[in-house]
Amino acid sequence: MLKNKGRHLNKQAQFSQEMIDSACSNYTKKKLAKLSEEENFAIKNRFKHHKDTMKYAQKSKMPVD
Repeated sequence: MLKNKGRHLNKQAQFSQEMIDSACSNYTKKKLAKLSEEENFAIKNRFKHHKDTMKYAQKSKMPVD
């Protein structure tokens, strides 16, 4: 496959080869996994902040806008 990439193909064959390469790559999976990990981290931090800080806060000193 690597040898074939170096050769000059006609436009249609080159396009189909690029489509196959992009379909078989894990780029989208990695990107979605990274986004999911960041969202889960944010949820965990929000929960921890609420549990550690906001549970003991005095509600009379915190005005609601």
